[in-house]
Amino acid sequence: SSSPGHCSPGAEAAGERVREMKIPPKALSRAAALQPGGPVTTRFLAPHPTVLQVGSTVFAHGGLLPQHVRHGLENINRETSEWMRGGGEMYGPWFLQGRDAVVWTRHYSLQREEQCDCELLRRSLGMIRGAERMVVGHTVQPEGINGACGGRVFRVDVGMSKGVTDGAPQVLEILGDGREV
Repeated sequence: SSSPGHCSPGAEAAGERVREMKIPPKALSRAAALQPGGPVTTRFLAPHPTVLQVGSTVFAHGGLLPQHVRHGLENINRETSEWMRGGGEMYGPWFLQGRDAVVWTRHYSLQREEQCDCELLRRSLGMIRGAERMVVGHTVQPEGINGACGGRVFRVDVGMSKGVTDGAPQVLEILGDGREV
């Protein structure tokens, strides 16, 4: 249940996180709403998976590495949701931290295809039953949606946000479980 004056469970902890992060005063309410336990995070983000497999396609914002797969997609989703609801450490579970985090890694999304770590992708996908390809974002692709590693990874971040590149919307359509992309 909520404490008096708080919008949702975890809001008090979210406020503490915001104070510790020394957010500028004009951004305090936005930061509090988006922090773990905050009302926006709790209502709109926490209920959704962080990683998702649909047929033979795996979706992850940054990408999945072998250590993530060993931890388990279900565990990643459950632990992320719990953290977003205000439980756990300030910075979240280990797989959400650092440059190799599920949401931050760029191993598969660097702009030039030869920079894509196709061997690491092959190993990661090989550890997920039925997985043939991964769809990632996090790194803007100035030329638009594209694939690498022989179609085993699709990079879909086109920078639509006005705060990024204000890129035009694009759609990746996967038909027949990947027989047609």
